[in-house]
Amino acid sequence: MVRLATSIGVDLAKKVFKVKGTEADGCVVFRKSLWRPQFARFMATQAPSLVLLGTCANAQHRSLITVAFAPVGASNCSTQLRIQ
Repeated sequence: MVRLATSIGVDLAKKVFKVKGTEADGCVVFRKSLWRPQFARFMATQAPSLVLLGTCANAQHRSLITVAFAPVGASNCSTQLRIQ
């Protein structure tokens, strides 16, 4: 049985991103450390899920990359996130 993450938490940093996927009940599906180039490729392979992004100076750019993989009909992430 393949376990799919219903939410993905991303700690954004300069070089290595920490990514953690959990099921609806909170069970951890995966924990990964990804370099910048790996992050976009990894997100493209994930099923639609809630993505929680940590904040840093680079968070806005990474959130826009993540929105590119949102399913058709999904609400625009930029209206839900307050980016300062």
